[in-house]
Amino acid sequence: MELTAVNDRGEIEIAIINDMFGFAEHLQDKEMQEAVKVYFGGNYDYAKSIYDEFKTHGHAEIERHFIDDNTFARINSMSIEVLKEYDKYKEKIEYEVNRLFGIGLPNRLKLVTILIQKSKVPFGGSYLHDMGVITLRILNDVDLEKEMPIIIDVLIHEILHAAFDNSGIKNRLSPAQKEALDRCFAPHGILSLLVGLIKDLDFDELYKNVSMTIYNSDDLAEFTKLFPYIKDYYAQLSYGKQNVLDYLADKINVNKA
Repeated sequence: MELTAVNDRGEIEIAIINDMFGFAEHLQDKEMQEAVKVYFGGNYDYAKSIYDEFKTHGHAEIERHFIDDNTFARINSMSIEVLKEYDKYKEKIEYEVNRLFGIGLPNRLKLVTILIQKSKVPFGGSYLHDMGVITLRILNDVDLEKEMPIIIDVLIHEILHAAFDNSGIKNRLSPAQKEALDRCFAPHGILSLLVGLIKDLDFDELYKNVSMTIYNSDDLAEFTKLFPYIKDYYAQLSYGKQNVLDYLADKINVNKA
């Protein structure tokens, strides 16, 4: 899979808009919606109009920029650093995703980093299917060297979403099930361990962390149902010998391929 940084300012801004508004809409959370308003400030109404245009027509044109030159340069610089680190893991990621799920990664994806302040907008990411873009929300004052392992781990989570959506898994699981499954594997999950981003896997800690950070109630309900089976899947060393969905077929409601 080829992962490249977006360097067109308009495309970056549309990705930022789709990430922020889409995340707030998915959560249906008033606090997050208010945080988005704070993030865009005086550009909020304009950004919202771009989001609505993209949702309706699948494309939009940026007529005025809301990120300045310094921010644009910082975004590009950070994306390049993330890609350099990702290159160290990419072959292992492709191998393990194929071994675990029997699927390949998309041929090409693009990356946009989003600089955020210490606010209600959380660190994390999104896979924007219609743009073929992965976004990563990263604190503006982040110590990249120190935090790079978790940044790559979150990137893997979004790459896995992209892999699911570009394979038969898309039709076999509900959106909430896909999110729940993805959460078991990255970040801080089975795939994180196999790739080498973490040294040990504590399932109790993973369950606690995900339960505290999964914001959508449907996603949380599916994660609660799915987690024990994934824990058993790992404990029985079935990964690599049996497709994850085959293992789950008689345990949860999975559509046949």
